[in-house]
Amino acid sequence: MPGKPRYVPCKFLEHPGYFGNQEDVVWRLAPDLPGALVLAQCREQHELALQIHLRLKRDGTSVADLAVRFHERGAAFGGSGNTQLWRNKLAGRVPARAEDLTLWSWLTGVPRKTYPLLTLVEAEILEPRFPPAH
Repeated sequence: MPGKPRYVPCKFLEHPGYFGNQEDVVWRLAPDLPGALVLAQCREQHELALQIHLRLKRDGTSVADLAVRFHERGAAFGGSGNTQLWRNKLAGRVPARAEDLTLWSWLTGVPRKTYPLLTLVEAEILEPRFPPAH
């Protein structure tokens, strides 16, 4: 049985129930660089989950249908054919793995993305930069 996740992605939203379901959401900003890295992954997970939900609605299919289809094909998409695990990842109750996000990107046709640091943190912090060339 998997342990407790390091973080719960939907908890970074002002309204956690909006995770993967609403386009316009308000994020709680990170206090530091490590938090910004986590928040960036949460935001990407939310945006790809939203695209999956829109596609499921458009196609008239369910999360269970999708989980079974990918499990039968032997893909690692979503971790397994476990429908509850899929639902938890798409709702932001557990973090998606990097592999999940890449596969979700392929499924939806939406490229993976990153976010400017200043959109992720509460206050200006030093952006990581390469040292000047000598």
